Amino acid sequence: MQISEDKTNTDEKTHRYVRLQTKLAISFSLVAIIASALLTFALYLTVKTRLRQDIRQRLYDIVNIAA
Repeated sequence: MQISEDKTNTDEKTHRYVRLQTKLAISFSLVAIIASALLTFALYLTVKTRLRQDIRQRLYDIVNIAA
């Protein structure tokens, strides 16, 4: 009985640990997702600012032409 119990405990312990390859894959995926999110947010802010500047400039042009 002692041998089978030890084998069961060993099997349970090995299943609890995550393989290094899996940890690296998860880490890489998280870094890629975070980097993509930050770049997307920065691009969104840049485009938003540029669009507001373009609209403001067009409104100034329309007012100057109308005057």
